[in-house]
Amino acid sequence: RDVADAAAFCLEVQSNLLQQKWPKMVTRMTVFKREVDEDGNVMFAGPRVRMGIHLAPGNSFDCRENSITHKPQLSGPGWDVAKRLGDVGVGGQVVVSEAAWRALQHDLSSVGFPFVNHLGAFRFLLEAPVSAAADPSDIDPDSGGDACGAEAMDLFELRSSSDSGLLQRKFGPLRKVEQLAKAQPFGLSRPPEGEEIALVALKASQHEALATQPSITSFRVEKGVSSRSMADTLRKPVLEANAELLASTVRSVAQQFTGFIFQAEQQNPEECFVAFSSVADACRYALALQVTLLCQDWPLAGKPIWIGRSGKEELVYSGPTVACAICTASTTQGAGFYSVNEASASRAGSAKMMRDLSGSARDESSLGKVFAGSSVDGVGALLDLAHPGQIILSHRAFSGINLGSLNQPQVIDCGCYDVPHLGQGQIMEILPRELKGRVFDSFGSERCLAPGARDSPFVQDGVAFVFTSPCSLEASMSESSSGSSHAEALLFFQNLVRELILVKDREGRFAGYECQEVGAGHFMLAFRSLAAALSFATSLTERLLSGPPTAASDRGDHAASKGFPVKMGIGFGVPSYSMPHPNTGRADYFGPVVNLCARVCQRAKPGQTLVALKTQNDARRKKTKQILSDLKDFALVPIGKETLRGIPGKVAMAELLVGRAAAQGDLSAVV
Repeated sequence: RDVADAAAFCLEVQSNLLQQKWPKMVTRMTVFKREVDEDGNVMFAGPRVRMGIHLAPGNSFDCRENSITHKPQLSGPGWDVAKRLGDVGVGGQVVVSEAAWRALQHDLSSVGFPFVNHLGAFRFLLEAPVSAAADPSDIDPDSGGDACGAEAMDLFELRSSSDSGLLQRKFGPLRKVEQLAKAQPFGLSRPPEGEEIALVALKASQHEALATQPSITSFRVEKGVSSRSMADTLRKPVLEANAELLASTVRSVAQQFTGFIFQAEQQNPEECFVAFSSVADACRYALALQVTLLCQDWPLAGKPIWIGRSGKEELVYSGPTVACAICTASTTQGAGFYSVNEASASRAGSAKMMRDLSGSARDESSLGKVFAGSSVDGVGALLDLAHPGQIILSHRAFSGINLGSLNQPQVIDCGCYDVPHLGQGQIMEILPRELKGRVFDSFGSERCLAPGARDSPFVQDGVAFVFTSPCSLEASMSESSSGSSHAEALLFFQNLVRELILVKDREGRFAGYECQEVGAGHFMLAFRSLAAALSFATSLTERLLSGPPTAASDRGDHAASKGFPVKMGIGFGVPSYSMPHPNTGRADYFGPVVNLCARVCQRAKPGQTLVALKTQNDARRKKTKQILSDLKDFALVPIGKETLRGIPGKVAMAELLVGRAAAQGDLSAVV
């Protein structure tokens, strides 16, 4: 169908050939023997198949039915070029023409971000076309190369980045071609154009050990362990032996995604800055770079870090790591991203790592590629928050991408922060699915304005959940001449919920965490204890009663219905697990206790708050009377045991009273 499909096919065939269990009589043959690299990764096994990919214009080939076999038969100069491409490589190599690469470079995510290597400019040595063609002078010069090979063509090599063995393959020179020019960078030499571009900041480092996920569903470090302190303790500069390969990898991957490498006025030796025409390209670059760095053959890689059970281990760290930060920059407002005429004298004498990454040691003209502006400073400040091996985006950058176009990476909400030069906003993390075993700490609470997924309550400690369900005011609005509209009251309620959960305790922890809002005002909130959840519900109800006036309900069943009527269900338990939502990145919890709290909320009446005290599965917990006694600071009135849909057995429940209702309620059962 297109070049991406052709590339995916070729890479899958190479992988399948490598994974196939060939009979010993096959692998005994010299040309089919099994070959491994220094780390034991299988690079070759069984038959070697060379492949070529070419995008031929419609006017360069012809497709007709064979008169004998009645199958399609191709001919023409475009077809000849494709056949010759398939014959110039070495066994196990995938060669791509320049025309095919131009079509593929903007769709690399659909092929799993393969490693692309520019081989140089070549001309076929064949003197006659493979198929009978017209006079060479009649061939369209734009048809992808003439049949006699008179035109030069840039050729590229494609290797899968998902298999270490395939990535480590080494090939000799191409066959049956004449090389006209050596491999050259194929990125941008000028900054991208457009009203809004994307900036990527990188920071390279090397570590002896980094944190990995303690379980298959975990997305943060084990409780009591700090990945940042671990990294800082064992952090060291990139080893000299790895510096050149690291720099060339950063540049070559940037070239694949037409990135423009530039220098910033304020730049550390281990940092690099790259500009892209879109946030999507910037994200593709960052994702591909993390995978490519992991699969490189580092001279001094140190001890690689694996996760998973024996036989199903996955590599998550090896060699140098790079922290990535991405933000947008406006080019119409000069303060965001603008060129500085000349680099300072100290720039030319900067450290080797920075010279290698930016290219200033190799190209004197690049000394003028110095840019400044609030966006450049902002992406640098964002980079200061990132952990080694992590990719983070500003809220504006994340809101402009389509996750599907990036091969659906893992997304994690890191929380809301006040970042210098970028202002206040949500920070998001993305990682390739292959690297989900990497876990990181939160960025700290000093500048945190709202908690992220890694600040949510730990599953093993138990979690108290609060479900809210606002009720319609339409019936009561007609009776009130001064009451707020339902939309206004709903907005007041939403803002109030978020205001109350962002209150911090003495230890700097937020009161609660917003897991999700399914429909306006329908919140699922998580708290570290049942007391914290009850305290939130009490404060929320009191504020609703004293908030913007609404008409009183004729029902009069509950005092809270005289304010904004909201149903709430509360419960506490140990969820089965938690994991980030695939689109929002917020921590989501799963298990029976979550379903229980949702059912309790459904059972409540408008303005009523119900609490699940104990279920049939809590037989080993305290007795109901003891639970109420432990929560004597709250006005909890037992209402007996209830049967809830989908919950086994009966559930002991209580109602939380607030304000005047609490003063008038019968609390004798609590004592």
